[in-house]
Parts: sequence; structure tokens; C-alpha cells
Amino acid sequence: MLLPTKIKQLVASHKVELLKVLGLFVSWRLIVWLIAFISSNRFNLEKDQAHAWIVDHPWLPEAPSWLSYFARWDSGWYVSIASRGYFYFGPEELSNVVFFPLYPLLMKAVSFVTGGNLVIAGIIVSNLALLLACFFLYFLAKKELKKKSLALTSVFFLLIFPYSFFFTSVYTEALFLLTVVASFYFARNKNWAAAAIFAGFASATRPTGIIMLVVLAFEYLASKNYKLKNIKADMAWLLLAPLGLLSYMTYLNFRFADPLLFSKAQEAWGRKTSLSVAGTVESLGSYLHDLIYPSTNLAYYISNAFDFIFFITFFGLSFYVFFRIRKSYGLFMFLSLLIPIITQSLISMGRFTAVLFPAFLVFAKISKKQPWGYALTMLLAMLSTIVIMLFVNSYWAG
Repeated sequence: MLLPTKIKQLVASHKVELLKVLGLFVSWRLIVWLIAFISSNRFNLEKDQAHAWIVDHPWLPEAPSWLSYFARWDSGWYVSIASRGYFYFGPEELSNVVFFPLYPLLMKAVSFVTGGNLVIAGIIVSNLALLLACFFLYFLAKKELKKKSLALTSVFFLLIFPYSFFFTSVYTEALFLLTVVASFYFARNKNWAAAAIFAGFASATRPTGIIMLVVLAFEYLASKNYKLKNIKADMAWLLLAPLGLLSYMTYLNFRFADPLLFSKAQEAWGRKTSLSVAGTVESLGSYLHDLIYPSTNLAYYISNAFDFIFFITFFGLSFYVFFRIRKSYGLFMFLSLLIPIITQSLISMGRFTAVLFPAFLVFAKISKKQPWGYALTMLLAMLSTIVIMLFVNSYWAG
């Protein structure tokens, strides 16, 4: 009974702020749907020339046309897990074991109230997770930036970010964002049990969730002024952080006799599992070369250029966040970018940056300096519209 009472008190004391966040979320959601509706029904586009080999999955069930815009590509893999369970076809075949279980488990649970339709269930899970993430981000940003207006602006920039469309689609982005932001929120309030539990959910949502163990440990030490003598027994709660990953590894070992199968299966997607500094540097050099010297396939060039530019931009922002906002936030961003790049592939990097919430605190601070704030807003809104247009028309968008 204590938790519901605290929630009621929180809502009562911050009713106006919560309504503002809710209004921003609802307005954004309606605008996204409108752009998706127009984009899907107005253009007569040819087949994607950047990633022609990528097609939607046959596992995607029928959904109302006004909802079907939000299920493409990886959505089919999550549907396959929720409906058929995990399978592995070998190192050269795409298999769904690379996708972590928490999101499809929630889809399965919600499908009992959607008549078994997993696409609708996935959209519900994603949108509820995003709304909760917006609330947590608002209060976290208010704590760091000291102003309600800047906190709301942080949520605004999260929503108009070019790849925010994935937050409302049948993808794990919204759920991962929620688990991470909630974990940081509770850590900043020194509720280490809750912080570790949400970190555990993060590691059950995506493999990069495991970095929360390191980040929370760093944040804990920061709260103790980096003095070992100040460490208390409550630090033991952090051991819950990797439980999501360990649980999935245990399942894979039981089901396929290989606890690291999720990592090995990524090679079919062109990601390396062996660590190689030389290979990583060579991969970055290749992306830089391709950025400077465009290939004849301009569609493919633009897709790769976006991934590389977003990687470089957020990599730089991670250092700014580390030194100017909060060290644990910068560490989170840095490690989140490090894990994908050591696989020697930047594909989907734009989408991966969408969950790096500290960047939106930076954007909120920039917005105070006009005309830079206006320019940033217009740029992000324009790119966001483009991503929506690509996604709903089955063009590769991340």
C-alpha cells in the first residue's frame, strides 16, 4: 500500500507539470500519426534503393491501417518471439535469438486484451513505456537543470528527435528508454534497490543494458564522494542490474546449449563478435571515407552518412555531458556508443542514439541561446518528418 500512496502524493503535488508533459506527448503523438497517414497514402514510391534486401516479415499480423504504419522490419522478429518462441537457424541465417525477451514478453501479456493481435499489443507497450519515460525524464531533467521550463524542453527535444518515431513503433526503444531513465532517476534519489531493478529490466530488453551495472556503480561511488570508506551494504542492490542478461543467457544455455548465442547470431547481420581495435578503427575509417567520397548509390550513401554523423555527434556530446552535466550520464552515453562500434558496424546508429537521453538535456540548454535553439528545433523536426516518411513507406530508416 505504501507505493500507491507515494504515487498518489506525487501526482497530487505535481499535477500541473504532469499534465503539461501529457499534453506534449499527446500533441506529438497526433502529429506523428498525421505525418504517417499522409506519407503512407500520398506518395507512390519505388522500392528502397539503399537497402533493397530488407523486407517486412511475413509474421506481422493484420492490424488496422491507421496502426499498421508503426510495424516494420524488426517488428516482425518481436512478433515471432511472442507468437512462436525463439529459434536459431545457424550462423549464416537470420535468427530471432539476437532480440532480448522483455519486450516480446510484455507484448504477449498485453495481447490477451487485444484479441491476440501482437502488433497492437506492441504499440500499446511502446506508447505506455514512452509516456512513463517522458515523466521520468522531466523530473530527472528538472533535478539537473534546475528549471521546470528546461525540463519540459528536454522532453520536447526527445519527442522531435529524428528517430523518436521508433519510440511509438513495435520496437524496444521506448521500453529501453524507460528502464534506463527510471534507473537513473532512482539512483539520483539514492533509491538503489529501485535503480538496480530497472537496470535489470534494461539488461533484459537489450544487450547494451548491461552497461547500467558499471554506470550505477560509478553513480553510487559519486554519491559517496568516491571514498571507499563511505560504501554501505546498500551497494549490494546493484547486483540485480545484470539479472536480465543472466536470465536470458541461462535460457539460451538450456534451450540451445550456448549462453552467448545472442552475440554469435549477430554475425548474420554483419556485426563482428570478436574484439579487434584494428578492425574497429578500419571500420570507422571506411565510414569516413564513404562520407567524403560518395558512392554511386546515393540512397545508400545518405543512409550510411546519417549513421556516421549521428555517431560522431553523440560521441562528442558524451564528453560534454561527462564534464558539464553529470559524469555518470556521460559514461552511459560513451559506453552505449562503444558497444555498437566494436561490432565494426554503424548500421542503425541513428536509432541507437535516440535513447541517449542526456543529449536532450544539452539540447534544452542550447535552446536558451537564440537563434541556435530555433535552428536546432527546425533541423530536428525536418529530419524527424523525413524518418517517418521513410519508415511508413518501408524504406530503411534505422
